[in-house]
Amino acid sequence: MRWASTALLALTLVASSCQGEDDAAGGSGGAAGQGTGASAGTGAAAAGGAAGQSSDAGPDAPTADHDRYEPIEIELTAESTPSNPYTGVELAAQVTPPSGSGEAPYTVPGFWDGGDTFRVRFAPRNAGTYSLTTASTPADPGLDGKTFSFTVGSAYSSWAPHGFVNVDPATKYYFATDDGTPFLWVGDTNWINLYERAWDQPLFSDAMWQKLADARKDFGFSVLQSVVYNDSEHWEDGEYPFGGTQGDDHDVLNPVSWQRVDARVQYAVKKGLFVYLMTSSNGKHFQWPVEQRERLYRNIVARYAAYNVGFGGGEEVDRNGFGTDAKYQHMIDALHALDPYRRMVGLHAADTGVKLVPNAVDFLLIQYYTSQISFDESEGASRKYGKPFVTAETYYFDNGKSGMDDPVSIRRMTWRILLGGAAGYTYGHMGIAVPTGSSHPTAYDLADLTDASAEEMKKVAAWFREPGLSWWTWTRFESLGNGRFLSAKPGVQYAIATESSSAAFDVDLSDASGTLSGEWFDMATGKPNGNVTLQAGSSVSVAPPGPWHVLRLDGS
Repeated sequence: MRWASTALLALTLVASSCQGEDDAAGGSGGAAGQGTGASAGTGAAAAGGAAGQSSDAGPDAPTADHDRYEPIEIELTAESTPSNPYTGVELAAQVTPPSGSGEAPYTVPGFWDGGDTFRVRFAPRNAGTYSLTTASTPADPGLDGKTFSFTVGSAYSSWAPHGFVNVDPATKYYFATDDGTPFLWVGDTNWINLYERAWDQPLFSDAMWQKLADARKDFGFSVLQSVVYNDSEHWEDGEYPFGGTQGDDHDVLNPVSWQRVDARVQYAVKKGLFVYLMTSSNGKHFQWPVEQRERLYRNIVARYAAYNVGFGGGEEVDRNGFGTDAKYQHMIDALHALDPYRRMVGLHAADTGVKLVPNAVDFLLIQYYTSQISFDESEGASRKYGKPFVTAETYYFDNGKSGMDDPVSIRRMTWRILLGGAAGYTYGHMGIAVPTGSSHPTAYDLADLTDASAEEMKKVAAWFREPGLSWWTWTRFESLGNGRFLSAKPGVQYAIATESSSAAFDVDLSDASGTLSGEWFDMATGKPNGNVTLQAGSSVSVAPPGPWHVLRLDGS
């Protein structure tokens, strides 16, 4: 076992360099705690938070208090391990939620983490006492039949302050957290940034990842869109996710590589970001035997399902024709079956507007590689399939193409997409996503994180999160011509936008009554720019104070 002697040491080093804001809740810990909210070990005291207790300790052993959605990690030590634990041992845990919570019992997969160490991670979603019993195949005295209990309070953990993100069952077109809070997908393209190296790009260090997560959170982003595994991703010291020559032996897992990814995911989630974990750029893993694919999916779900993440395929999972509709369906079904929290799954295709198995995915994660996405396209796509629609890739800022060195291109795309009813937009900066295609091809420049294009994203994110703005309730979407648009919940709330023109124009507000009042917002400056009071009617004159303004109107 090549990595048995180094896995836990590497884990400790990575966790200490990528610890979250609150060591008591997130923990740099050491091997046993590794950044999760809490950890329980059967063989040694666990670091990183209060430890849960195995029933082996006796009936009087105390149980720890935990918050809802706080990731809890259990470390187990096998008494004997086969030559290849990744393929030779299957670990799972049966979780019994608190009585009366309404949450059904579920099974969470465990994973091998190097040497004789195995782990189970889960997230308690309700207040009360959770019990957990492990099972291994083949049965091992160190892994099988271990029981634990954890008491959980009513407060939400900082790891998921409102619960997990998923499709909003109330609207079906948008996302929401488990407590019903609407969630706006304001994403960043970080395809290969979970690793130090990939695609012959410059090195992306742990410190860079932390600065990226910090900056994106500060600028109002809510999602990091990253590839958790592809065949090119690796580390500067030569570690790949799998064994063999440059990671080509997919039956031999390298825990060291995965532990480093764990630490990056944990850091971002602890910051309050939703991390969308995509599998396999170009879909090469679809060439693997089904057993290898299922083990990969199982490892990903076992490691990350306790965190506020989503799962899916891409980037450009269909690019080389390795996948088929049947294989896409199998991937979706496998991820759903393995994930006890049934996170939403999407697939990202290579070509403009392509929607892979649109009836099978939970949401549409679509590429539009252009700088001119129309309001009508966004509105049509966001309603056609009865599920959330995210524009997941467009022209990247600083990519050398016409118009994409101008932050106004980012402004235009983002406002059109979100006002058109999309559930989200993923911005991309070539200097962060693929630096060799940017103006600084030999190195990452973290100044890109706060440049003028990022400022455009900050402004739109701020407006959509204004108190009382209820974008998820809008049902009327109209292009008014000449770069003007209207989105509304008729009679209740209206958003009326103009791009390059400051001339007055008429809008039909006959589906409202009485007085409407609101405020102009300057898209260019990110500041309010004047209050407005209008009377409802079939032809209401709207006079913007300048170009690039959006007016929010609320009914009386």
